[in-house]
Amino acid sequence: MIIRNLLYLVHMGSMMGVRPAERLLGDGGTTMNRFAYREARTVQEAVEMMRQEEGARIVAGATDVLMRWRQGVWKPRYVLNIKRIAGLDEVSYSPDSGLSLGALVTIRTLERHALIQAHYPALAQAATAFAGV
Repeated sequence: MIIRNLLYLVHMGSMMGVRPAERLLGDGGTTMNRFAYREARTVQEAVEMMRQEEGARIVAGATDVLMRWRQGVWKPRYVLNIKRIAGLDEVSYSPDSGLSLGALVTIRTLERHALIQAHYPALAQAATAFAGV
């Protein structure tokens, strides 16, 4: 049941609008709250959604969402997925401004991207120390 709810969060990519999650009981009797799921397609749309309501949590892969939700650390009113916003996974470099990383750049990208390896080899090397890479 818990995995089904995680999949609900992760695989809602094609759905727009608001959908409530099922109410469950977590480990230790912690009650997980209901929340709405929303997905932004642009940065401007995400900013507007964040302005409209308090109590939002931004996700972009849901790696630790379920754990924090089950522990009662996260009690969002709604979850805003930014994973599908184009350009947030980009890496760029210029001698004048240096390295620019989008909000969705992954640890794997830090480890393997040619620009990072060439200009910031310590960052690329450090990325290899992360679990799951």
